Amino acid sequence: MNKMTTSLVALHQVTKTYGSGHTAVTALHPTDFALQAGEFATVIGPSGSGKTTLLTIVGSLQQPSSGQVLINGQDTTDFSERRRTDLRFNTFGFMLQASNLIPFLTVKDQLALVDRFNHHKQHEMSMTDLFTMLGITDLANAYPAALSGGERQRVSIARALYNDPPIILADEPTASLDTSRAMKVVDLLGDIAHKMNRGVVMITHDTRLLDPVDTVYEMRDGHLTTLDSAGLAKIRAAAL
Repeated sequence: MNKMTTSLVALHQVTKTYGSGHTAVTALHPTDFALQAGEFATVIGPSGSGKTTLLTIVGSLQQPSSGQVLINGQDTTDFSERRRTDLRFNTFGFMLQASNLIPFLTVKDQLALVDRFNHHKQHEMSMTDLFTMLGITDLANAYPAALSGGERQRVSIARALYNDPPIILADEPTASLDTSRAMKVVDLLGDIAHKMNRGVVMITHDTRLLDPVDTVYEMRDGHLTTLDSAGLAKIRAAAL
């Protein structure tokens, strides 16, 4: 793993509470988290434990109730909405459980739309390379309605990677894929982190997908902890 002096992402005592008074629900208790370039990190834990809340705060999709979020060393607390939008577009590649494809665009046009907003940028991975890597070359001219759930997810992954973001945030990216394809996607995320020096955070329920991962965190009831090899082995054994 290639460490940098400044983390790509650094959370300091970040919390998130929804509601107020006796109806308040704390989704994230005081949390510290860091992600380096070249690191593949995974957050595991049961549904409703706060994993997605953490990911959306990292990705500037929502703000924390308290604490500090630094992206590339910059405190994003007082960013304007316009600046947050620019940050999301230029810094993050989002892979969501729902593919969120635009229904009236073909597969290749889903990616071409990225070029319309950022037409001066040179891509490290071409559209053809991504399609070949993800096994969707023959789907280039298809519309989302004609795709299976797994195919839509692979197109969504290609779109997230196409803008060459330094940080990839993946929320259950393999949920719609069979085991073989899921393993290939996770290996791809590992290669992106390790060979392209990107930071990758993946949320998953599947402990079988952790071999390429550098750091494994567990989220329970809004508390984030780092798992050592013994803790990870215990969780894997319980899943058998």
